[in-house]
Amino acid sequence: MTLSPLKFPPGIARVGSDGMQRGRWWNANLIRWRNGGLVPVGGWVRLTSSPLASPARKMLAWRSGLDIRYLVIGTDTKLLLLDQDQILDKTPAGFIPLPPLNQGGGYGTGPHNYSTYSTPRDAGAFGPAGNPYSRAPTWTIDTFGEDIMAVASSDGRLLHMSPNSVTTATFDPLATPIATAPLNNRGVIVTEERHVMLFGAGGKPRGIAWCSRENFNDWDFANVNNTAGFIELDTQGVFVNAVKVRGGVLLWTEKELWIARYVGLPAIYGFERVGQSCGLIGPNAFAAAAGSVIWAGSGAFWTYTNGTVQPVPCDVSDYFFRRAVPDSLAARMVGGANGTFPEAWFFFPEDIGVENTSYLVYNYLEHWWTIGKLGRSAIDGSGVWPNPLMAGTDNHIYQHETGWTAAGTTRVGQVFIESAAQAGPGNGDRIMHVVGAQLDNGTSYDCTTLSAFTRGTADDPVEYLEGPFPAYDDGWVECRFSGRDIRFRLEQVEDEPWTVGEMRLDVVPGGRR
Repeated sequence: MTLSPLKFPPGIARVGSDGMQRGRWWNANLIRWRNGGLVPVGGWVRLTSSPLASPARKMLAWRSGLDIRYLVIGTDTKLLLLDQDQILDKTPAGFIPLPPLNQGGGYGTGPHNYSTYSTPRDAGAFGPAGNPYSRAPTWTIDTFGEDIMAVASSDGRLLHMSPNSVTTATFDPLATPIATAPLNNRGVIVTEERHVMLFGAGGKPRGIAWCSRENFNDWDFANVNNTAGFIELDTQGVFVNAVKVRGGVLLWTEKELWIARYVGLPAIYGFERVGQSCGLIGPNAFAAAAGSVIWAGSGAFWTYTNGTVQPVPCDVSDYFFRRAVPDSLAARMVGGANGTFPEAWFFFPEDIGVENTSYLVYNYLEHWWTIGKLGRSAIDGSGVWPNPLMAGTDNHIYQHETGWTAAGTTRVGQVFIESAAQAGPGNGDRIMHVVGAQLDNGTSYDCTTLSAFTRGTADDPVEYLEGPFPAYDDGWVECRFSGRDIRFRLEQVEDEPWTVGEMRLDVVPGGRR
């Protein structure tokens, strides 16, 4: 008996049809690769005992000066604090909530000839935040030492939270707006030089403002004795979001990428355009990890590494951009570093959905992509918590990469991977008879099963399911099936860790008819 290896490189390739991706994996859910071997994505546990009133849109974990772990959460309607095991409402008085994604409109709303007479308009006419000129609403949150600075773009005020003494971990009852700071801001970030920086500052969509160093109450731009400042940049678009990198702060517009660098007196900050036609598709569609940033643009993924903007080759870009609606992406797509693994995760809504249902993962160490289904609206990578935190579209907060179940519910039938169509001998002009298979598991042979989808010809629209076939304790799979084109499926049948390396088939070539 001679076994023929099935050598699939790590990653999902989802461009064109499955017949175009022979020798690659085509579809997956909750699957990753480690050193070339297939393994399941870890499970998750629920941190919240009851759901939040509305979905979380931004989360940031940090430790106080007393080494107490906290999580601040910006939702559609509230600013919340996870303190030990309780959720505390820190929303200031007069807070303006984030608007819903879809708001109807009347006749005449939107571009010429959009929709039909007397039909309520959807987000295609209005844009993500309810009118054709608005940006997607978002929270931005950052730390100032052990304090928290936050801005909701719908509200526009700079909010501050701080432990109220050195002897207790309790926080002031509500987040406090900084009265001296500009109003109507898009977002906030704290620089390495301890300036609180606002973008879209003071209602100026291209405006950047920063407080005097170490003093977030001093925004007197005319005072020559402080370091506060304001500038309006000459950009093609308006600012969408910002992130800290080595050497400065990256600032995205819809079309461009800028960097703010500390230059000292008298200017304090210098601004340079470092990329064009590489804007951010939505305010949260980026992940920062290992000194680099990766983000989704309007038709490609990009990375900023060592001062250079470059496109990221993506084997699932066709799958992603064909399934997403731009308005929904702008408002809902969220990215973040996993932290436990060298992976950037991106969650997005499919079709006309208003909440995230699917995900992409990019492993920036091994350079593979994978896909799957999971509803998450915010992510904060591991570090403060031992594993990454993610907010579910069911309004619960979860700690991921923990155990092997979905908050105690089995994932049997949900964890799987499928190959693209594999041609039989002679480049598919002969039938392939498979009479056995060997799974290179090493351990946990009984955790997975093997199935096959067979077709009589490459363009046959009908597939026949063969299996599933269980594995013996030595990894051998007793199976019998035939076809000119065959797709293979590995599926998890127990909530346990497992690994599959190279698969091998016992193949008998058949005839051409």
